[in-house]
Amino acid sequence: GSLAFTAGLVLARSFFWIYMRYVRDGLIRNYGDYYTLILGLLWVYFVMGLFFFGLCACHQFSKGPLKGSEA
Repeated sequence: GSLAFTAGLVLARSFFWIYMRYVRDGLIRNYGDYYTLILGLLWVYFVMGLFFFGLCACHQFSKGPLKGSEA
């Protein structure tokens, strides 16, 4: 679970900076001085999603092997 969260966080950070490079001017035009608030809210939203994904992965792996995987 923590590996999924950490890997997702590293990937999200990379994609977030790529997104910022190409979309920042549009955000400034649309939201003005509040674009940093919008970016902060987006970042919190993505991190919460990654956290719950990691939590679900941890819960599933703690139950043991996946059902239906027996030969």
